[in-house]
Amino acid sequence: MSLIRALTLALLVGCGPKLGPPQVEYGAMRPLPMRATSVDPHRWYVVIDTGTHGERLFFFDTGFARTTCDDDFVDELGLDTGGLVFVRGVGGSFTATKAALPEMQAGGHRITRFACIVRDLDQTSSIKDPADIDVAGVIGADLLTRFVTEIDPEQAEVRLVPPSEHPGLHGTTVRMRRSGAAGVRFMVPATLADREGWWLLDTGARGSHVDGADYALTPTSTKEGAWVGGTGKGGGTRQDLHFHDGVTLELAGHAVDGLRLVDRPHGLLGFDLLGLNVLAHYKLVLDPGRNRVELTPISPVGPLPQATEPPKVKAK
Repeated sequence: MSLIRALTLALLVGCGPKLGPPQVEYGAMRPLPMRATSVDPHRWYVVIDTGTHGERLFFFDTGFARTTCDDDFVDELGLDTGGLVFVRGVGGSFTATKAALPEMQAGGHRITRFACIVRDLDQTSSIKDPADIDVAGVIGADLLTRFVTEIDPEQAEVRLVPPSEHPGLHGTTVRMRRSGAAGVRFMVPATLADREGWWLLDTGARGSHVDGADYALTPTSTKEGAWVGGTGKGGGTRQDLHFHDGVTLELAGHAVDGLRLVDRPHGLLGFDLLGLNVLAHYKLVLDPGRNRVELTPISPVGPLPQATEPPKVKAK
């Protein structure tokens, strides 16, 4: 890469709105209904009444460090985009841009000074628009850091509670730490094969991943040429997947049996990942201010109600 090109890219990356947690004016908390879609019935979405911009469907993903907007949503709002963001995932690397969101509501709270990454989710992720409703974007960990977040699959609700108003954690709690250089996403300790490790909480993943070599595990089965959906050009890639079958993992003193974990070597800078095949066994309360996570065991519920109605956009 030439020096001029490198400097140009550096300037473009530095341009545009600044990503990070928003400014929040806390109001009366209103639960966010958890939903699924007709093309994605096993993962979690939330309906957000944004106020002026109506009800919108967002993918709910604690594994996303930064809240992301679909390009169609940004175009509909008439927002300018600027700057570059380098995005990397299972399907490879690409560049995206950024947009400063207008003032909006989320869970009863006023959100301002908030920027999102902008990309075509249908083409660069596993998140696809069903025929009957558009997905506006992805709620990431940067927004959740401003709240105590209660994730309640039994009630099919996510509750964004002002930290000063939350009664505190009273059940079984574990430590929380942050992942990556940005220190945004949430990690918790879990035990596998009598060894404790730090695992990323990823509500956007159906399955869980582990570097089996770290736990002296040998894969028990393989699927060649499997389609792996995720971030990247084309929304995923084909890979040979290796699995650890019939595994027991202990999280917050509760054992989840009969798991299938994907073997995914990650090296020193990577981490193991807890997806919905584990997290759906719990009601979760994320408290970034105290660096704690409360996990209450539940019986996994069936598929969430489907989001079937188009968003109700209020007249301007």
